[in-house]
Amino acid sequence: MFKKIAFQNIKIGSIVFIKKNWLHTPYAINIIHIRTEDDLQKIQRYDGLLYLLSDKRSRVLDTNLALLKSVYDELHRSSIIDDKRLVKAVNNLVSMILSGSMIESDINEQVRNSPVIFKRSVRKMLLAASFSKHLTLNRKKATDIALAAFLIDIGLIQMPFLQEKRRLNSAERRQLQEHPTLAYEQLLNTSIPECALDVVRYHHENIDGSGYPYNLQLPDIPFGARLVRIIDTYESLTDQRGYRRAHTPEHATKMLITLAINKKLDQRLVEKFICFTRHFPSGVLVSTANTPADFRLVISNKSPDQVMTWNRQNARFESLNIKDINRVKINKYLECKNYKSS
Repeated sequence: MFKKIAFQNIKIGSIVFIKKNWLHTPYAINIIHIRTEDDLQKIQRYDGLLYLLSDKRSRVLDTNLALLKSVYDELHRSSIIDDKRLVKAVNNLVSMILSGSMIESDINEQVRNSPVIFKRSVRKMLLAASFSKHLTLNRKKATDIALAAFLIDIGLIQMPFLQEKRRLNSAERRQLQEHPTLAYEQLLNTSIPECALDVVRYHHENIDGSGYPYNLQLPDIPFGARLVRIIDTYESLTDQRGYRRAHTPEHATKMLITLAINKKLDQRLVEKFICFTRHFPSGVLVSTANTPADFRLVISNKSPDQVMTWNRQNARFESLNIKDINRVKINKYLECKNYKSS
């Protein structure tokens, strides 16, 4: 899937793999999309360790996205779902994510100009696959969760009022809350795995029982549904809506934390999701692999690569490299205070 390439032969637009542990590079992942001259200069030091994504892999990506789009278009026109082609395309795309042969941002770039619901569905699928990889879930479980993440919004396709740039009225909100059930019923008697169907059906349930449509509480909400609930919320917050601008990843993370504190989202999964996204807002507690029991309070983001923390054991401020952080704890009092004042 990758072939070795000399630095001088790399062009803007290339996708490059650095054959070196990402901890010893300035990147959070060792697959880099070269978009600017500055990107080129940054990878020059790794000449001799650079590999180029093959054209064949790019063709595989294009083929499966086209297949996914054709299934979506048919569903939009006729409410008929070609489940076998859908499962095949999702399996192939998720395999590319799990194997590291393609990165999430590049697939998102490919669907940037697609219809809104399709674009959001692809983004949720990719986030779910990447987060599942971070959690080291097995391939089948990761694929089923990603498949469900793509399907959770198919119940919205027949709700044209969602395309209007305004807030919903009360009747429309009630109709909107029916979309998990509509999607679930539409997918019955297909080859979609039962665990994926459960995620579609329960992805709007809250930990405290205040969600919809069944008011389930934590013991009864499947793991996949709790995971996709976080993915769905984060994607919604960081995506522009007709009535508001997109939230920054940092602000969206603060909102996830508040929802976890208020028992809407699974707190342990939110903590793992923060480690996955690498956005560490002020007020959270973080630790590193070298000092796993030594949690430090994040005071501020010093730079894109570092956070300023308060080391409680040594009673001093310390700068931490973001790539060294591997655990997060939500600090209830400080984070609630921080979010309400923002």
